Amino acid sequence: MRITVLALLLAAATTASATEPPLLDTAAMAARAFGNDAPWYQRNIPFLDTPDQRLARVYNYRWQILRSHIRDIGAQGTVFTEFLPEVSWDRKPYSTLNDSAPFPILEGRWMRDPRPVDSFIDYLYADAGNDRHFSESLADAAWQRYRVTGDPAPLLRNLGGMRYVFNAWTTTTTRARACTGSSRWRMRRSTRSPPSTPAAARTASPAAWRSGRRSTRS
Repeated sequence: MRITVLALLLAAATTASATEPPLLDTAAMAARAFGNDAPWYQRNIPFLDTPDQRLARVYNYRWQILRSHIRDIGAQGTVFTEFLPEVSWDRKPYSTLNDSAPFPILEGRWMRDPRPVDSFIDYLYADAGNDRHFSESLADAAWQRYRVTGDPAPLLRNLGGMRYVFNAWTTTTTRARACTGSSRWRMRRSTRSPPSTPAAARTASPAAWRSGRRSTRS
């Protein structure tokens, strides 16, 4: 008798959960926040339900900014640009900069579709988008993405490029007394790196980067 009652209760609970509406009406939330662009956000972002309307606006604004910087670059996939208008100091031809690249990876790791972020990681390593123009934390951002998605593939296929970039930098400490009296860290290019690194990086072979070496296409 007890087994029968438990079975009936379980069946009732299962039926109720199957017919209950979702906790959040994401379609309505997306329509209010993003208008005609709502379908993209509904497919891709986690929604925040909060009585703090200022917080909600900031949250939605950050997603709008992230999306506005996604650029399709054809066969190579997608990148996240640093600037919306063209500027003279960005990395041609896609308006990227390696020092800011970790930020869209960290924010984009929450997207349901992982392809834009994964493609950007590939561009930065396998397609030599990281010219080491600035110091950066790309490998850590890629690791944080893995901690969210559980998919190690972008890390593993770009491990050679990560090793190359890591070994191409040397860290030296210079102690200089500034007005705060604090020490300053200075990053400098390693003497082991090839000459004309930015130019070489633009034509680097993806296979060479993946193996931890760099060669130029003929």
